[in-house]
Amino acid sequence: KTSYSILKDSLKNPKYSEYFEPLPFNSGYFMCLRLKKGLNTEEVRAHLLTKYSTGVIALGDVIRLAFSSVPQSKIPVLLENLYNACRDFNMQ
Repeated sequence: KTSYSILKDSLKNPKYSEYFEPLPFNSGYFMCLRLKKGLNTEEVRAHLLTKYSTGVIALGDVIRLAFSSVPQSKIPVLLENLYNACRDFNMQ
């Protein structure tokens, strides 16, 4: 499997749609997710780095993932960490 196909398959988990939606992307190097529920991308980015040791880029109202630089086995973990970081803010 390719990193792209692993990411596409992982994004099919319906729970993720509670906090973010993927923007159209191809098999390149990056993809973006738009956060929902009034989540602040910069706050989520900082929390993700601090609590989950996961680095992403916040650009306006989207989170940019450089999935090409993530080991394939860690792609589902990346999405799960993002989900958990969003949930942490929603539970406050």
